[in-house]
Formats: sequence, C-alpha cells, structure tokens
Amino acid sequence: MIKLLKDRHLYPHAVSTRSESRNLDAMGIDIVNKNEIQVGMMQDSIQCKSMTKPVSYPKLLATIRDAGRPGPVVFHKQTGLSEGPKSTGKVFRSRDDFAITYLDDFINLMACRAVLQKLSDRIGTDEAAMKIFKELCEHHGVNL
Repeated sequence: MIKLLKDRHLYPHAVSTRSESRNLDAMGIDIVNKNEIQVGMMQDSIQCKSMTKPVSYPKLLATIRDAGRPGPVVFHKQTGLSEGPKSTGKVFRSRDDFAITYLDDFINLMACRAVLQKLSDRIGTDEAAMKIFKELCEHHGVNL
C-alpha cells in the first residue's frame, strides 16, 4: 500500500508507523508521513489489513477517529486459500482490495470529485489552464 500511495504521488513521504512512530502504531494507524513535523500530517489515517476472516470495520475506524486523526480508512486486502502447485498444496492468494471509511468521509470525497469536474468544465476554454489541470490529474492517476 505504501508503494501504491507513493507511485500515485499521493503521499511521497509515506512510511510504516512501525518504522516511524510506535504511538501511532498503537493507535491502529499503519501508514504515516516520515518526519510529520517537517512534511506535514497525512490527510488520511490508514490502517492496513490482509485477512481471510471478517474484519470489524466499525471498531477499527472508531479506534482511529478516537485518536483524533483525520480521515480514518481501512485498506483491506482480502485473501483466501486456493490450490497452489502440488509441491505447496494450498496457498494464500489475494482476492480483492477494499478501502473502507465512514459514509460522511466518502461523501466528502465524492463532493471533491464533483468540484474537480466543475473546475474542469469551467477552464475548458483556457488551453493553458486545461493543460495544467490534465497534467495534474494524470500525474495523480485521477479519472474524471
């Protein structure tokens, strides 16, 4: 997940809390910016799970929110046993990836996307501004 956040240029300073902050790790947060004092706090507080069994999302999200961190989200890599090569028998494989958050936070993200779309519509006739807008969207992997 850290690599994905860096590759999409969302959080270029992202690191594991285990390497950066034991306190945040204890609060259930798994990814933070390295040197938050210098580069700033992430706008999302991310916990990562890779599990086959059901996950208690309300409990995980509440732990993050209770810690006073912004934008709680759980990245869940759902895994399961499947048939592997005969020499190994059953192996764990990734089935799907999910991002779980509070409805209000998701609605806010939808509103931000709507604002970006309206901004795109408004600058559509300004070629220089549209070029910059499209480059920024492409740089961050945004599809409007």
